This record gives sequence, C-alpha cells and structure tokens, in this order.
Amino acid sequence: MKHVKENDKSQEVKQFVNTNDEDFEGMYGGRPYVVKKGKALLLPEYLAIHLSKQLSYKTLMKKASAVEQESIERGDKNVKSPSVSQAEIDEYAKGMVKYVAPEPVEVAKKEIKEEAEAKVGEIEKEFEDLKKKTRRKKK
Repeated sequence: MKHVKENDKSQEVKQFVNTNDEDFEGMYGGRPYVVKKGKALLLPEYLAIHLSKQLSYKTLMKKASAVEQESIERGDKNVKSPSVSQAEIDEYAKGMVKYVAPEPVEVAKKEIKEEAEAKVGEIEKEFEDLKKKTRRKKK
C-alpha cells in the first residue's frame, strides 16, 4: 500500500471501511476517528490509508496474540511474542480502503444538507409553538 502525504492536494476521497466485528477508534494528528463495526467513513486518501493500517495492525496483533495464547495453553515451550510485519499490515489494509467516485460524495453532501434543513425546520416549528404558548400565558 502506498504512502500518501497529507499535504498532497490532489487527494481523492476514499471510503475507509471497518471490516472488523467491533468498533474501531484510530488516531491522526491527535484527533480520534471512531468507526462502528461494519460502517464506513469518507476520508481523504492519506487519512483512509493511515487508519486502515492502524486497524490492520490492531486486528493482526489480536489474532497473533490468540495464537500465542493457544500455544501457551497447549504447553508449548518455545512460544514467541506475537509480531506482525509491515507487509502483512499493508496487505490486510488493502481491503479497507476503496475508491469513491466524486458523484457519491456530492450525493452525500446533498443528503447531509437536506437532513440539516429538515432539522432546522423542526426546530423552527417547535420555536413557533413555544412562542404561541408564551403569548397565551401572557393574556
């Protein structure tokens, strides 16, 4: 998997998919990114790749630790500490980052805008109802 720099302005939007069976919290620049199990985030390519590698490392180390624990329980004498290579991480991470065409991003923005406008409408209606109740109390 290639390394992409944050300051590369020609970034494509990528979809980062949490393929695990548990929620994932990754970090970038001191900021947490939480992705529920089986869910996805649209992110700049550099960030999608970064988080996919974090999730890959976490997943592979969990599997390696389980294998180590099984070996200990079987009584194996030469149990090695779990380790994961960069090549394994990169290979595992490939399935978590997907290309996203520009159109779905625009559709998502439109859906978010429509949701926000609907919520504003609900709040304005509640506010009008509240004003009416206040006027009635004053009379």
